[in-house]
Amino acid sequence: MRKQTVGLIALIFFAQVLCSQEPGTRSIASLDFDAGPAGDCSAKVSATGADSSGSPTQVLMITCQGKKILSYPTQDTLIDLSLNYPHDDRVFARWEGGSHVRFTVFRVSKQLSAGTVVFDKQLEGTPDVLNTPDALLVHNGKRWITGQAISLPTSTDVYLWTGEQYVLTASWKWKEAMHYEDRFCVLDTKVLACPVTPIPVK
Repeated sequence: MRKQTVGLIALIFFAQVLCSQEPGTRSIASLDFDAGPAGDCSAKVSATGADSSGSPTQVLMITCQGKKILSYPTQDTLIDLSLNYPHDDRVFARWEGGSHVRFTVFRVSKQLSAGTVVFDKQLEGTPDVLNTPDALLVHNGKRWITGQAISLPTSTDVYLWTGEQYVLTASWKWKEAMHYEDRFCVLDTKVLACPVTPIPVK
């Protein structure tokens, strides 16, 4: 009788756990962080099944102090989530969608406890995320190196953080002498004699 009672209690417990989850969802990844005045926050990505067209859907949800402040659905597949310390108000997500990489940055407003998308673009590859300056370097294009099975970007877009969003401030075309390890020179082209030429910012 005692074994049956314990078994029944365990069955009820697991049923409660299953019922507490949203139907059809499966957790993919989660990230806890402290957003200062906004309090303890969490970013969680879940798979929700398929949409009306049959494409699989994932949803990133940010909650702060138990309150949902942002929901971001996508048909792309999560690669990873990260924070850019010491900036504790932004979550960076990489998504894969066939031939492209989607890079998305979510911001938690510390005063309003609200979530916003401050960068969301389909790219050819993962951008460089910098702390000093607070910026994203987005590399575009391909230039194949003779005799080698590797390619170099042909241009770089510089997005600087304004405190509210990322703004495109400069675009540079790479010259033949430009090497991948020199890509950060676009931040200080005069001092380092960076082998690039300016492209008008659209």
